[in-house]
Amino acid sequence: MDVLRSSAVLIVLYADVLLPLPMADTYTYLVPDDMADLVTVGMRVVVPFGARRYYTGIVRDVHHRPPAAGYALKPIFVAPDETPVVRPAQLRFWDWMASYYLCTPGEVYNAAVPAGLRPDSETVVSLSDGYASAPALSPKAQAALDALATFPKPPTVAELERRAGVRNLLPTLTTLVAEGAVHVDAEVKAGITPRRETFVRLAADYPDEESLRPLFDTLRRAASQERLLLHFLDAAQPFSPDGRQEVSRKELLATSGASAALLTALVRRGVLTLVERTVEPQPLFLDRVTHPVRPLTSAQQSAYEAIRASFDTHPVCLLHGAPSSGKTEIFLHLILDTLRAGRQALYLLPEIAVTTQMTERLADVLGPRLLVYHSGLTDRERAEVWRRLLRTDSEPAVVVGVRSSLFLPFDRLGLIVVDEEHEPSYKQNDPAPRYHARNAALMLARMHGARALLGSATPSLETYYLARTGRYGLVTLTERYGAAPEPEIVLVDTKEMRRKRRMKYDALLSPQLREAIDGALAEGRQTILFRNRRGYAPVMECRSCGYVPRCAYCDVSLTYHRTQHRLVCHYCGRSQPLPTHCPECDSEEWRGLGYGTERVEDEISALYPSVRVGRLDTDAVRTPRAYRRVLSDFEQGHTQLLVGTQMLTKGLDFGRVGVVGVLSADSLMSIPDFRAHERAFQLMMQVSGRAGRRDRRGTVVIQTTHPDQPLLQWVRTFDYVSMATALLAERRRFIYPPYCRLITIILRHRNEDTLRHAAETYAERLRPSFTDGLLGPYAPPVARVRSLYIRQILLKVPLTQPADDVRRRLLTIHRALLPDFAGLRIHYEVD
Repeated sequence: MDVLRSSAVLIVLYADVLLPLPMADTYTYLVPDDMADLVTVGMRVVVPFGARRYYTGIVRDVHHRPPAAGYALKPIFVAPDETPVVRPAQLRFWDWMASYYLCTPGEVYNAAVPAGLRPDSETVVSLSDGYASAPALSPKAQAALDALATFPKPPTVAELERRAGVRNLLPTLTTLVAEGAVHVDAEVKAGITPRRETFVRLAADYPDEESLRPLFDTLRRAASQERLLLHFLDAAQPFSPDGRQEVSRKELLATSGASAALLTALVRRGVLTLVERTVEPQPLFLDRVTHPVRPLTSAQQSAYEAIRASFDTHPVCLLHGAPSSGKTEIFLHLILDTLRAGRQALYLLPEIAVTTQMTERLADVLGPRLLVYHSGLTDRERAEVWRRLLRTDSEPAVVVGVRSSLFLPFDRLGLIVVDEEHEPSYKQNDPAPRYHARNAALMLARMHGARALLGSATPSLETYYLARTGRYGLVTLTERYGAAPEPEIVLVDTKEMRRKRRMKYDALLSPQLREAIDGALAEGRQTILFRNRRGYAPVMECRSCGYVPRCAYCDVSLTYHRTQHRLVCHYCGRSQPLPTHCPECDSEEWRGLGYGTERVEDEISALYPSVRVGRLDTDAVRTPRAYRRVLSDFEQGHTQLLVGTQMLTKGLDFGRVGVVGVLSADSLMSIPDFRAHERAFQLMMQVSGRAGRRDRRGTVVIQTTHPDQPLLQWVRTFDYVSMATALLAERRRFIYPPYCRLITIILRHRNEDTLRHAAETYAERLRPSFTDGLLGPYAPPVARVRSLYIRQILLKVPLTQPADDVRRRLLTIHRALLPDFAGLRIHYEVD
């Protein structure tokens, strides 16, 4: 857009810029004359904010309306791109997410755009010209000045701290600035720039083979240079019309085994030339040999055709498929249909860990059309996926990733697959936006006119209810792939076992589970043991006085991790060594109460010393590489026994698993949450589905003290429908989702009395609008985390009440409350 000029009047151009900060509004900046043709909606711009900070913002609007009088107008600093990096459809999606989940557009932008595409500023320090050192400087200040003099260019504060060998340098720098000794400025970070690579070409003096003959006569006494030149000619084929003409410097040195000095010598002789240029990133699976998608079985084919028919009348369809029924194959066929129609597809998975195995399966069919996107990638890798989707000339691609993939710049989105749609991992808890990826995916599909397919063996009750009442399409697939028989479910009453002394009080494995494991090992089959608690012992207790170490910052006991020999808080992450003596009575005797995956691993290793045991939890696999290693070892049979948390339940496919053991079903059902029984059923059904996934029947042993519990009987008979019917009737009776919408208002403050007063004030102002559906304020089970006390208010919103009215009321009270309670933090959990 041009600056509008006339012979007498200059009309100034302004841009409203969204910053990655928790603020509700955009900020208006002046567009410099030399940027008037560049700045458009969706462009990145680097703008000053505050005294010494620069941020990368997104242009939301370009206009000629001057800001209000007194507005401190600043110019845009840099416009780094020639074209927008955010599409209009993305901006609409961000607005919806900020409105629905009660956060700010800046928070959505901060979560949506990868860090490599939104560089901000960093503080740099430089010496003042002509400063004469004062004799009264502190040792820390003098060390800072001495270190500063050694830098060729102004360093960042962190670099200066490392060079000077001091910490917390900011107060000292403030003093030095006041003394006139140093300047502190803001410098915009480079961010992720397009990758540049050096290529090797034959010099222009050698246009044909004849011109090279005299050169080889001169190189006979430089045999190494001659070999490198011959290797280059063989790789580049510069005299062939079909030749590459050039080779990357990195590739040439790697394949020839030559040193950089040899290449430099040929360049100095004028034989070869070096050319540096920007290179487009290559697709991740460029060289992958692809295979045709496997044909569907008759049951899968029927489900596939039913889904396609459902999409004619319903934009959303639920595929309720039994474990090991081959839902992924159906997804693949639908994805290929979408690609053939010239549109893009998004395949959502609940966690990074699950993408590892699933990506390999998809890449075998999709090859370079498959893109992977999650937070385990580097900033550059994520930025490259983003840029590839911005290219309008690229062929339709399939993105497989976790919830952050929803924010990518799709322009031809035709299908969204939400696999394991029931998984709680789809919910983003912190920071804002606190969204549910499944629900957000449905809105994204609606905005693009795409179809959404939800897949699960144990759908969430909300999704199942909407499918059963006709809001979504519903397709059921009950036949397991390859006619694999359903595993045998064995319920073991551990209380009765201990009463009859067939099982020691502190034993982890019942006789039935031991027998099943022994049988599986004898047959060369594998075992999975499920315990949804990590660490060695959730509680450590002094044997003499009963003292229990607790976190100083959270209202929880510390979990003992034996491999680290430390007590760890699973809420704030702080840790400390296990004391040698009890702080209360000076006793040296500790005992662990309860057990986690570490203890299970230790005891299994002691029971089966000749068997290799693996562990799959967030302590054992902190990186995607470690996760792949654990899975690979188990898949190839190097590990016979695998112990893990709910990471085991998420769609993994192992062919040799004969036994699955659920060590404590009671702990899954006793969580204080109205969804506890639903999630317990889902976890047990999902982990049971890992057993007997080929042609041999598996065994699932569930240890419990209440084997007659109806939920366990439904698990034993794989009766999802009865479970859903009973729990939905209970939800209707007590008015819980799907019969209402839930909004939890969470208030935090360092002072408990101030927090209690603020929470009561909020509830009183809200109560006239919600007389029946307001519960609280109340303290949650963990009422203090990271030194902040917590109070919650639960709001049950009738389905007939307009959501916009509710949001406006909440935000009005929110804004009115904050000035009266300094330090109060409020956020919302919607649905």
